[in-house]
Amino acid sequence: MELFKSHVDKLRFYPEVRSVLGKLSQRYDLTIASSAPKNIIAIMTEKLQRYFKYIYSPVSDFNEVKKTPHFYKLICEAMEIKPCFMLHIGDEWDCDYISPRKIGAKSLYLCRSGEKRGKSVIRDLNELEDHLANSTLE
Repeated sequence: MELFKSHVDKLRFYPEVRSVLGKLSQRYDLTIASSAPKNIIAIMTEKLQRYFKYIYSPVSDFNEVKKTPHFYKLICEAMEIKPCFMLHIGDEWDCDYISPRKIGAKSLYLCRSGEKRGKSVIRDLNELEDHLANSTLE
């Protein structure tokens, strides 16, 4: 913990993160779903936490090792929503894109490198705004 705390000033966010989160947090209940323990998430996201209503960690909240379909199901139950009302965005193909879809949630794959392309792939969070505005989510 001390190591993380001593290096928190070195964390940098992508340029669009704060403006996009600011806009989206006015319309949606934003949630962090990270594989990291909650105490690490709190340190890493301290400057962004005002945008998020919930934070879930498989290891801290549900005694699970990683973000599996069951993890997303448990989040939906905790938030009292149906999976079809969840949209998850992340940069790990299996854990962030495939797993939520297995329970009927929507997901977008964040691929900043541009290696993957497709209807459900975004290169930055500005593209998320376009997906939401144009209802192009499956």
